[in-house]
Amino acid sequence: MKIKLLSSVLLILLVLSCGDSGSRTSSRKARGITLKEDHVRSYINVIKELNKVAPELVEKVQAQVPENMSGYTDVIMNSGFKSPEEFNNASLVISICMNTITQAEYMDEIQGKTKEEYINEFTQGLDVEDEFDRLFKEEAEKQLGETLSELESEGLIGQNTNSTGTFIRLLKEKVGENNTRLVLQHLDELKSLWVLKQ
Repeated sequence: MKIKLLSSVLLILLVLSCGDSGSRTSSRKARGITLKEDHVRSYINVIKELNKVAPELVEKVQAQVPENMSGYTDVIMNSGFKSPEEFNNASLVISICMNTITQAEYMDEIQGKTKEEYINEFTQGLDVEDEFDRLFKEEAEKQLGETLSELESEGLIGQNTNSTGTFIRLLKEKVGENNTRLVLQHLDELKSLWVLKQ
């Protein structure tokens, strides 16, 4: 669990520092891009359309994996972008924001759970009337309780953290306040289309 939390923090820092694939060029490029409302709306339209015609591309687009999109120029242009490059620019900024925000929210979620919540999740579905399940539950609660107590005492779980707020402030410095605001404004809809998971 400690490793999972540390991995989330490192992933967020990597996204903020690099943009995609460790490229410093992408990071600098993201700072120079100015999103507009219609860019975000058009991006949403492209993702919705790609989900219909080429769902395997959506994760690559969101992860900023280099992909030949020439076969989808019509989808991009019909969604409101003036050029594929304009789509790529909007996609870069939105991907950096969304990947950072979703990872920070996940980090807050795993740190916010109490020891009891973790134990309940692990043992849910066990039948306490069944002898084996009852004994398994007791042993799991004992062993997990010790490990989770240690994590709780180190402040790694059971804490109401605000990593999301912290990383949103860093995003404003990284990709610009206006770009961050526009992504946050459309966060619920973007999340509903976001296929990259923790």
